[in-house]
Amino acid sequence: MCGRSWKPLYDKLDARIAYAMMGINAVKGVEIGAGFAAAAQLGSTHGDEMTPDGFLSNHAGGGFSEGFRPDRTSRFRLALKPTSSIRLPRAARSI
Repeated sequence: MCGRSWKPLYDKLDARIAYAMMGINAVKGVEIGAGFAAAAQLGSTHGDEMTPDGFLSNHAGGGFSEGFRPDRTSRFRLALKPTSSIRLPRAARSI
């Protein structure tokens, strides 16, 4: 076992936001920044170039690659399941 902590790998701002949003009962998915659309892009298109001074950001991801900054728009979307408590007759069983 190595002596390193894995906390920086998992304890990120976007992970905390996703964790909090998944705590809402109807939420079934959380997309942060470009989310799943990023999988269809090339790395050269999606990636923010890094310099010694930080990112030369086109902010393509729309997430938190540089941390939270009030001068940047960060976005996330939620996927919600439909409600099951609709007023249509449904099959029921007596136990």
